Amino acid sequence: SVTAMAVATPVKLVLLGNGSAGKTSLCARFVEDGFNRSYRQTVGCDFYDKQVELRSNKRVHLSVWDIGGQSINSKMVGNYVYGSHVVFLCYDSTDQSSFYACDDWFATVNRTFATQSDVPGERKKPPAVYLIALKVDLIGQRIVTPDAHEAFVRENELAGGYFVSAATGENVLIAVYSAAARAAGFPLS
Repeated sequence: SVTAMAVATPVKLVLLGNGSAGKTSLCARFVEDGFNRSYRQTVGCDFYDKQVELRSNKRVHLSVWDIGGQSINSKMVGNYVYGSHVVFLCYDSTDQSSFYACDDWFATVNRTFATQSDVPGERKKPPAVYLIALKVDLIGQRIVTPDAHEAFVRENELAGGYFVSAATGENVLIAVYSAAARAAGFPLS
């Protein structure tokens, strides 16, 4: 007999944050296990797809939406965020203004889900939102403290937070896999 392949649960992950925070590098590390030191600005939105096996026969089809940092004032950003299961609010841990901008990005997520619905009169279920500190390998240049990071997560009642380096790969898979598994309904231990 043929063993049935597990159907992959679709999960939409949206990366939001200022330009040059490291969102595209995070995608490259996760999708291709690569890293490019040269900066290329994302214009609008880039998409990445990856099938992920989380544990025995539990699969996720992850659609990663990398939103350009200049998009915060775009009328399109709500369309990009809509329907997401997971949002990573990304900031550059060496740039205080990048961290402060997470307030605005989070407000955009909240506005999107407060006003959009699949069923008239019902609000669409908001995504799980995580705070992602990027470039944590640049230890001597870090400005945003772990305490400030944790306070943001707590005060905004986010699903969690991670300290990540796309350059070294530190915590990239842990952050993405944990968030995806939780969104798909089978959290990792």
